[in-house]
Amino acid sequence: MSAPGALYFEDVEVGKELPVTSREISLEQMAMYAAVCWDFLPVHYDSGTAQKHGFRDAYVDGPMITAFLSELVTAWSGVQGRLRTIAVTYRGMAFPGDKLLCKGKITAKHVDGGSNLAECDIWAENQNGERVVYGTATVSLPTRPD
Repeated sequence: MSAPGALYFEDVEVGKELPVTSREISLEQMAMYAAVCWDFLPVHYDSGTAQKHGFRDAYVDGPMITAFLSELVTAWSGVQGRLRTIAVTYRGMAFPGDKLLCKGKITAKHVDGGSNLAECDIWAENQNGERVVYGTATVSLPTRPD
């Protein structure tokens, strides 16, 4: 019996895009992330400190955007999918008030050591269409039951 809404390896098509997710960044959210991660570098939650260092505002901690991209992939792959790897490169900055669109595209699928793997390109872009983070993710997926 298949799980409702489950994604199976047989359903994956190379070239297909993952459903886009959107995140509006707030200073409060940035402060909460910093607290949870014990990352108390003030430029990630204090606008005055960031401006003293030449930034226009406090800026989002890169791993927070990686978490958004992880969520993109795991929401797409469903409860039976498993995020195996994620690797990203930070190429821009995000600030409070920015709206990030998290996107992805399936680039390959293959079986390796009995695991059904889907490879994806992933990225986050701001409201101006600038990619601030990009990378790759590998997901293992179940086979459709008979």
